[in-house]
Amino acid sequence: MNERMTERLGAKDWIAEGFRALTEEGPSGLKAERLATRLKVSRGSFYWHFENVGAFHTALLEAWRRRETESVIDRLAANESASERILDLMRRAMRADHSLERALRAWATENSAAEAAIREVDRRRTDYLESQFGETGFSEEASSALARFVYWGHLGRTMTLDLARSDIDAEQIELIVKRLLENEGG
Repeated sequence: MNERMTERLGAKDWIAEGFRALTEEGPSGLKAERLATRLKVSRGSFYWHFENVGAFHTALLEAWRRRETESVIDRLAANESASERILDLMRRAMRADHSLERALRAWATENSAAEAAIREVDRRRTDYLESQFGETGFSEEASSALARFVYWGHLGRTMTLDLARSDIDAEQIELIVKRLLENEGG
């Protein structure tokens, strides 16, 4: 008997498989039948946890927002200063696997719920960066500009595979950010 048949799948299992399917297959992998096939179970389990595919999409996007934004911000709070939080965030961003982020952003080009979730996350992330730059001593205007500049650079690196493999490495980016924080903000 299949191991999956002897264990009960929860909503978290479906969401985790949804992340894998989106990354590997794109939006077409987010259908109940396709996910059930990947998990080697019947679709009934899917509909036990989600009213419909739209509800699953909503849960998937919320799980992504919590995992990739809110929990990251929560973990950054362990750092004593805003400068340390910014540097820690940059290090995490440089080491992270961005394949899910790329898949979600591609999905957002054809799905309005995904697009809205991306906009909300982008706004939350830039607001967080802006607040951290502000805490280091930058003016409100400079903090806003720096937050957007850093975030756009992150998105460019995330979305462009060639740029992700460019000559500039994590240590160089960290050095740039440290010098910026030392000279102007903190």
